[in-house]
Amino acid sequence: LGANAEKIAAKRTLQAALASIPEVSQRWAIIELMAADWNVVDLSTLAANSPAGYALYAVGADSNTVDRSYLWNAGGHALALAGGAEYNDLDRSTAVTGSAGHAGLAIGGASSNTVARSWIVNPGGHAAMLFDGADRTELRLSTVAGSAAANFYGLYAVRASSIVVTRSWVQGSTAAYVAGSTGTRIEYSTMAALSATGYALHVASGVNLTLTTSTLRGGTAAAALVLGPEHRGLVTVSTITV
Repeated sequence: LGANAEKIAAKRTLQAALASIPEVSQRWAIIELMAADWNVVDLSTLAANSPAGYALYAVGADSNTVDRSYLWNAGGHALALAGGAEYNDLDRSTAVTGSAGHAGLAIGGASSNTVARSWIVNPGGHAAMLFDGADRTELRLSTVAGSAAANFYGLYAVRASSIVVTRSWVQGSTAAYVAGSTGTRIEYSTMAALSATGYALHVASGVNLTLTTSTLRGGTAAAALVLGPEHRGLVTVSTITV
């Protein structure tokens, strides 16, 4: 009885952690990893069509790998990580949605995850959303492509610290929007605004920013880099092409 009560309490704790992912109370997924570690999804296609669901959803699940796979959800998040899901890797894969209210990649309350050699795409909204503790997320050798429509971003990062974007291409109406984050680092990458009034990089608030050997392409009627009045600390810039 005690062990069963423990399991119920753990499940409730995990469910509470899911509140940062929209419509989670009605969720379903092609693959759902609940506190499941060391799994590999390889050479697979996961196709969903649900605004309340996911192609792949992981909560409290660590050290899992998705490799050489295609994740698609026409109406919702393609890949979502939450509830302390850590040290997971998306490699040589594609995560796609077309929904304005969702993302190809959504990470909330889950840290130390890596995307490498992959495509994160949403022609209808944000491509990648990192928020509320999606700390130490790394995007490497990847393409992150959001919508050209106003107020949509390739990378949308809010209250997510120590994010690294390296050797990647990021695009959207404004390519990347960062707020409430500490230690954001962008290196050897291109940030390209698709809208005439869009920025390559808009850092609304946060502490410390490092830009190294990157290209920032703002819209024809906008700046490439915008720092908001609430940004604090060091801004380190080295070899930037505008």
